[in-house]
Amino acid sequence: MAFGHESNMDMVAEGVETQVQVDYLAAKGVYLHQGYFYAEPLPLDKLIHFYNNSPH
Repeated sequence: MAFGHESNMDMVAEGVETQVQVDYLAAKGVYLHQGYFYAEPLPLDKLIHFYNNSPH
């Protein structure tokens, strides 16, 4: 993370599974995450339904 910040890189944390991980990453300045904490992998039809029924 330090290298990413020093290099002004956008970082995406993958595999985030818990609120503790979300909080840790946010405290370190990493705000882009993906993983089971947010949603499990979905087939396209279910992904479209999930997206259309989520606040954004």
